[in-house]
Amino acid sequence: MVDDRHRKHLLSVARDAIARHTGVSSLPPPPAPDPDLPPGRSVFVTLSTGGRLRGCVGQLEPRGSLDEIVASCAVAAATADPRFPPLEPAELAHVTIEISLLNPPIPVAGPEDIVLVAGKGHEDYQQVGDERRPYSDRATVQEILEAAA
Repeated sequence: MVDDRHRKHLLSVARDAIARHTGVSSLPPPPAPDPDLPPGRSVFVTLSTGGRLRGCVGQLEPRGSLDEIVASCAVAAATADPRFPPLEPAELAHVTIEISLLNPPIPVAGPEDIVLVAGKGHEDYQQVGDERRPYSDRATVQEILEAAA
């Protein structure tokens, strides 16, 4: 579980890693690793400026501690997202950092497994706001099974 203290720590790790990589001067020492953090997880670090995306990079396979993964993704989001030029040191003060920790993946069923799809099964639509959209549980499952074959 990541609580508010861990959230602040990880945001500090991310900002510090970007600052050090971009050469922002007069930085305090980097935050010490937090021994109470959960083990490495899949992570995405998203940077935005003025509410607009500025970079986003993730790591799906956890390699290292959560501190290391967050720092690595933060630097990559600031410098290696191919959609944006590298972050300039002067931009860092205006950047908002968001860290997304993903739950461990669910194993994929194999050919010998039985997959139960639970749904109403008797309705042929989904109501989305004021719109009634055609939908079939059976057709959706059939598409998934055919794509997996």
